[in-house]
Amino acid sequence: MRARNVTQFVMAAFILAGAGAAGAQATGRPTSVGPRVTYNFDAEAVGIGGHALVPLSTNVDFYPSIDIFLPDNGSLLGANLDFRVHPMPRDAAMLYLGAGLNLMRASAGGSSNTEAGLNLLGGLEARTGVIRPFGELRLMVGDGSSVALAGGLNIIIGRR
Repeated sequence: MRARNVTQFVMAAFILAGAGAAGAQATGRPTSVGPRVTYNFDAEAVGIGGHALVPLSTNVDFYPSIDIFLPDNGSLLGANLDFRVHPMPRDAAMLYLGAGLNLMRASAGGSSNTEAGLNLLGGLEARTGVIRPFGELRLMVGDGSSVALAGGLNIIIGRR
């Protein structure tokens, strides 16, 4: 897949997130966006990125994200279209589990490769305030399986 296709994938994710904002108002839960920092253990690289959380129902969120990793050689871009489920009642810190699609594009020495795979993730998110920190562990399953640890902030942009 070319860089243009990855860009279209990411744009589609954020368009879907914007379209889902109306549905978020119906759930009574706020939409949020925020920055994230990710460490990919297999690539041994730190990534910076952003994400959106769009509530689709009382317990389910649409969760697109993008990470740009900074490896020693070349470049690595990760784009994700995930869904999160909240299996427990809301508390001050809320557990979530999720799954979705992952695209990883690696470039080095003039060549590039894009792989699609499945994301499996779990994490904890603070549930109070306008700025809500989170931490998650993500397993990316596919031809080039990898594990990543991410942390960041969810900043409420919708009604509370």
